[in-house]
Amino acid sequence: LYLGYGAGSLPRFMASAIPGSRHVAIELDDGVVSAAHHCGLLRQSSSPDTGPIQLQLGDALTYRRSTTAATNPGSDSNKSKKHHDPFDVVFVDIFDGDNSLPKEFYSKAFLEHMYQNHLGGRPDGMVIHNFHT
Repeated sequence: LYLGYGAGSLPRFMASAIPGSRHVAIELDDGVVSAAHHCGLLRQSSSPDTGPIQLQLGDALTYRRSTTAATNPGSDSNKSKKHHDPFDVVFVDIFDGDNSLPKEFYSKAFLEHMYQNHLGGRPDGMVIHNFHT
């Protein structure tokens, strides 16, 4: 799971390095995604699926709250389970207007939520932040 997509360098590298793996990226700024399309960094498509990477426009904080409660009563249980399988890693690469990581993304509540709901409570799951000064 990638919170923040930017030019998509990390998701594209990981998808290439680990064939058959699942990659979901959440990006708030549609201008960032448009620029990546314009520069040829994403496959041109009318769908948010960029190959092995599922790119979703939206707020990563909202995404992390809504996915655990999301259900699709019309789907079979295998598809629903696959959609909610835990991730191995959550990459956080988000910056605000001051070029800082918003404090919500490194709060104890955020890390606990990631651990329980996106990493499945696995002791080997990781949250990796891109911090810089």
